[in-house]
This record gives sequence, C-alpha cells and structure tokens, in this order.
Amino acid sequence: MTEAGVYDALYRDDAPLRPTIEALRAGCALANGPMERIARGSVFLYAIGEDRVLKVYPPPDEEEARAEEVVQKAVHAAELGLEVPRVLAAGEERGWRWLLMERLSGTPARDVWDTLSREELAGISATLGEWMRRFHNDEGVQALRLGESREGWAEALAELSSGVVAKHRRREASERWLERLGPYMASWSPEDETRLIHADLHPGNLMLGRDGEGAWALTGVLDFADTLRAPVGYDLGAPLVHLAGGDAVAVEALLSATYGGAPPPAADELWRWILLHRFSSLAYCVRKWGDGLDGSSEESLDVLGEALFGRPREVTTG
Repeated sequence: MTEAGVYDALYRDDAPLRPTIEALRAGCALANGPMERIARGSVFLYAIGEDRVLKVYPPPDEEEARAEEVVQKAVHAAELGLEVPRVLAAGEERGWRWLLMERLSGTPARDVWDTLSREELAGISATLGEWMRRFHNDEGVQALRLGESREGWAEALAELSSGVVAKHRRREASERWLERLGPYMASWSPEDETRLIHADLHPGNLMLGRDGEGAWALTGVLDFADTLRAPVGYDLGAPLVHLAGGDAVAVEALLSATYGGAPPPAADELWRWILLHRFSSLAYCVRKWGDGLDGSSEESLDVLGEALFGRPREVTTG
C-alpha cells in the first residue's frame, strides 16, 4: 500500500493510531479526559472532555501543523472580532505533530447551512468579510513568516496556473468546459499584492450561534492549516462558492465588508480566483449554477460566473 493509501485507511479507521494518541496524552496532562473522535475525512480531530480539542497531523502534514499553531496563536491574541481556539499545548509523538486547543462553543455552520434564511446568510457573509479585512490588515498577523512554501506566491501562482486544467479534469469537469477553461485563464493577469490569508473559509471551518433575536450569526473561525501569503482575491475563493454563492445580496455583503467599502475587483476577476483556487471544482459550479449550460458557447464560463454571483443571464446565440 502506498503512503497515501496508509493514511486514507487511517482516516477511515484510526484504531492503529490510538497507541500514538494515548502516548501523547500520557505526556500531556491537559490532554487527559474522555476522548471521542469528532470528525472524519482528512483530519484526526478528537474531543477531550467538553472543552478541549486534540488535532493530530500525519507526518506528511508537519508543515500544516506548524503553520496552524503559529497563526492560530497570533490570531487569537489579535482579537479580530470572532472567536478562535486558544492553543493550550503542542508537540510531537512518534513523528505525528499534535495541537491541543480550546473547543469553541456554538454550532458548526455546515450542520445548519441549508436552513439559513437569506437575511441570516447576508449577515454571516458581512461578518465574515469584516473579519477577513481585519485579518488581512492586522500588523501582528501580517508580520508572521511561515516558511518559503507559504511565502513564495509567484511560484505558487505558476504551479496553480499551469495545473488548472488538469486539476479540474481530475475533479470531473467535462472536456467541453475544459476546452474553454485554458484560454479563459490564460487571458487573465492576476494582481500580485499579497497578504497572509486563511485560504479555506467554508462552512466546515466556521461556528455559528444565535443572536439576541434568535437568528443564526457567525461567532468563530477554525482551521488555519492552509494559511499562506497570497492576494486577497484568492481568500475569497472558498466563501464566494460555499457561503454566498448564487445570492447577490450575500455576495455584495461579503465583498463590501472584505474591502471596507472600497470597490472590489470585478466579478470576472474574482471568478478566475475561484477557478484557480486549489480546492475549487468547476464541475461542482456547473452542477450548482450551470442549469442549461453545456460549455459549448464562448460565453459559457462568463455566464456561469455571473450565476454564481447571483446575476444570471442567458447565453446569447448566433
């Protein structure tokens, strides 16, 4: 079995990892207490009692572990308006790095996302945009240095750009759409001003609570393992798709708050940031907002992007 296959198997069944986890718990008093795995998939995340969370990183993810520890400590100290878990302890056990942190109160946004009203969605989008603006401009956070692979945007951009068609092919975009995608992205000259950004702001990394009127409101932000230095537009890739996508009011609320009322980039530029993002899926966007589109028109990508931004229009013909 390949190394990737080994970790995939552990994600599904972590029993072979338990001796390592018990060893690190034995060396960290704060990690003691009843333990239960609270997430499946690409992370090893465990509840310790009612108020702590243990995150364990496979050896290949050492860089993510170190970045998350450094950034999370800085963002927690900066008090940017939303709760961020306080780091209680960190270390390494048998080549596996770990991070023990406070567990945030509230409800994971992904658990209730499909039940939100448009008013709640717009309010959450605005609150997230304001937090992003503060994050992008906080002197202490922006002074962090995370290592060459997180700081070298020019190299990252070149890699993302050269691989954008192959990435979306792996994620099952049709060849007709892919034929449009290469020239569409090649015609774009992205901005080069960078900030330290979160890079993965989707409902799985957000916490909600009820406000004074009983509406859902954004209360916390999680998971800083993907933080890197990149343009602000790249940071909008996930929230534009997974939070505000398809709702013009929510999109406007997110962008207005993120840019502090200054004019945001044009929609076609932000759409290209979405397509470039390492976690994006053109096929998902087509399924979500591409009703009636098959990629056959030269306008197809523009029309799909406008639908994502809540501005649907017809493809012109002949």
